[in-house]
Parts: sequence; structure tokens; C-alpha cells
Amino acid sequence: MVKNLVFFNHWRNGDTFLNRTYVRKICETLYKDYKFYYAHNNHESVTQDLPCKKLTIADIPQQLSFWHKFAKGDNDTLYINTWIGCWIGVFMGEKDHANFMTIHRAWCEIFRMLDIPPPDNFYEFLPHIDLDYYNLKPATKWLDENEERPFILVCNGKQQSEQSDMGDMRYIIDIVSSDYPEYNFLVCDKLDIEKSNVFYTDDIFGGSTGNLPHISYMSNFSKLIIGKNSGPFTFAHTYLNSANPQQTFLCFSKVMKHCLAGEGEYHARHYFSDTTNDDEAIQIIINTIESLNELRENIRVPIKQVYV
Repeated sequence: MVKNLVFFNHWRNGDTFLNRTYVRKICETLYKDYKFYYAHNNHESVTQDLPCKKLTIADIPQQLSFWHKFAKGDNDTLYINTWIGCWIGVFMGEKDHANFMTIHRAWCEIFRMLDIPPPDNFYEFLPHIDLDYYNLKPATKWLDENEERPFILVCNGKQQSEQSDMGDMRYIIDIVSSDYPEYNFLVCDKLDIEKSNVFYTDDIFGGSTGNLPHISYMSNFSKLIIGKNSGPFTFAHTYLNSANPQQTFLCFSKVMKHCLAGEGEYHARHYFSDTTNDDEAIQIIINTIESLNELRENIRVPIKQVYV
């Protein structure tokens, strides 16, 4: 009889983050039958709030590759892969990247394998973070000290899966922050821009390690979230943000369907551009900022491609 259930993910922060609400639901449903573990090589904060003991990839059988969907191991252990890429050829094409609908289809199969009724509403399974497990004092301190100005979160760090060819956005941030001094710009990958309205998450937290849940928390208070599928941009895609009709995402990526919101409909506004031209990106961001205060209906809408 299986007594241990080990979720595992060979890949990066965002890959581990996106499936968290499904993992939590399985743990809540099967808590009488299993002990739960999560094996990954990312910082412990990524799964700190989940009811799973943290393991590393070295702790699982060596023959268990990132292509295995699930496997039965020794010692009454069941292994479940949380990397959506293992479903390439089933729910994804070879060159596809995940979005929330793709993730949902794969987890419905995992639920069936575990004899759990599959969830019928992907929206309720958008990522939730239990913030009670984190020290949010540095984040709340910055938010309190800067509450007089709205802020824009810029997730300008490198994405790890080639979804975008956009660079570090230095020129873009420099121009737009000068054009909009009434906004603060909270930047996730530190640059050499020094202005009174440009701040860096590294400075708030004393470095870049282990702060993605904290940046995710801060994103809930932003007026606009700009990114290109990096870790912080992925962590900003919480249920709270996606269900907020006053929230706006702007994703610079290659293919609209490969944005996390590339399928489905959301209360937040999601915009997409495939430009890699800095001047075009600046104009798109300006147009988006100018639209932030427009009256919005409280309805779910699909992602929209935007142009100059």
C-alpha cells in the first residue's frame, strides 16, 4: 500500500509555483492516507506554505527523469511530476509553453489517476499563496513608506525557457519612469538607473534569493505588472491578481498562447505584445498606463494583443 506521495519538479521556480493549488488540494483530500513531500532544487520558500516536506531532486530515484508523469517507487512511494512539460505530446506540442488551461488539463489527468474527482473550474486553481508562512515585514515596510504613489511592477529579469527575446528593459524603464514621475517603478532585476521613483526588489530584500513569494505579495498592490515569463512575473500570476478587475498584466513574449493567461478568461486585463523593439515597447507601455484608470466591467475577458 502506498504511504508516501512525492511531488517532484526538476526545473525552475516558476515551473514549481504554477501547480501549487492542485498540490494543496491533493494533500487536503488524501491527508489521511499519505505523507507528502515535494522534491525540487529551488529555494525552500517556493513551496514553504504547502503541506509537504521539502526534498531535493537528489532524494528521488536517479532513474526518475523529468519525462516521467508518475511512477511507483520502493518503500510504498508514489512519485508525481509537477512539470507541465512532461505532457508534451498529450496536451502540448513539442515547442509549446504552458498556460493555465494546459496546466489544468494535465492535472485533471493526475486527479483521475489518484481517484479524485477532477476539478471542473481552472479559475479556482490559479496559484494561491498562504502568506502566513512568510515574513512580509520588508515588503509591507516599503509599501507603507511609498503609499502616496501608485507603483508599476517591472519583472525585467531573464526568462529561462526562451518565451521572449526582450532584453533587460533598461532603456524602456529609464524612459517610461521619466515620463511618469507620479508612478513608482519597482524593478525585479537590478539596473544602474538611479531615480527617486525607481526601486529594486534586491534592495528591499537584501538580495534576490528566496524572495519570489514576497514579490508576489507586493504585486497585489501594483497598478500594472509588466514582464516576460521570468520567475517574478510568474509569481505575480496569483488568483488574487487574476480575479481583480482593476489589475493589469502586460506580457512581452513570442506567442500569445504561451503567456500564462494565453487561454481562458480573467477578471484582470491581460495584454500581449511580441515586439522586441524598445521604442515600440515604450509606446505600448505608455498606452497601457494611460488606460489604467478607465472604467472596467467586472467580467472575465481573454488576453488581448496590443500594438503601437
